[in-house]
Amino acid sequence: MKCQFLDKRLNELTMMVLMRQTVSCDMLVRMVMIDMTLLVVETETADTLADDVDMGFCSTDVGR
Repeated sequence: MKCQFLDKRLNELTMMVLMRQTVSCDMLVRMVMIDMTLLVVETETADTLADDVDMGFCSTDVGR
C-alpha cells in the first residue's frame, strides 16, 4: 500500500514538473494520466511541432 502511494505521488510530481517545463517553454502540451501511463498529445507552437522540440531534449516518442 505504501508503494502505491509513493508511485502515485511520484506521478503527480512528474506531472507538475512537465507542466512547469511546458509553461516555461511557451508550449502547450495536453497530458492525460491513465493508471500508471502518461499520455502526451502533440501540439504545434510557433511553427514547431512538440515532437521536434522533444528531439532537441533527447526524448523519445512511443507510437502504436
